[in-house]
Amino acid sequence: MNKFSFISKILKSGSKSVVFIFGMLLGALITSVSCGCDLTKALNVENFDNFFVQESKCLNDSNSKSEKKNSEGKMVVSRVIDGDTLVLGSGEKVRLLGIDTPERGEFYYKEATERLRELVDKKEIIMTKDVSQRDRYGRLLRNIYLGDVWINAKMIREGYARFVVYPPDVSHVEKFRELEKEAKKEKLGIWSKNSSKKN
Repeated sequence: MNKFSFISKILKSGSKSVVFIFGMLLGALITSVSCGCDLTKALNVENFDNFFVQESKCLNDSNSKSEKKNSEGKMVVSRVIDGDTLVLGSGEKVRLLGIDTPERGEFYYKEATERLRELVDKKEIIMTKDVSQRDRYGRLLRNIYLGDVWINAKMIREGYARFVVYPPDVSHVEKFRELEKEAKKEKLGIWSKNSSKKN
């Protein structure tokens, strides 16, 4: 049976399904172009369902890799300034997105600084951005990854940092809020019972 005979039959009948069929074909074309999958699979009407399941998976896989594609490659951390700021080998300063750690002289400042140093100092990291490129001090605003470990999230979950919201960089607000809630519940780090004391 010709691949297009089914569509030709519907076109001749003037069925209302014409719009649907063209919509499906257009969707198949767009999806195929988006993730580089084979459009010819969709032209066999019998395979429409399987095609769209497979193409959707292809598109989802593509989206899940988008953050890695937007990453800036591996960078080496030359030093850690405090719990939420570091310096790359290139000399660029980086401020970790969505978190705020104690300032010098505040409770848990030393611990937060040491924890970030322990996690990333002299190591290769991968950075991704949200919306903003830099903050008002010229520092890069980034999510930091060490392998599969998301450092921003880890600092919050372990009680070394509070989560903060600075629009337009709000992609991970709900995740950070949940992690902070868990750290508070367990009274970790800055949320411990002695948090009113100075370091």
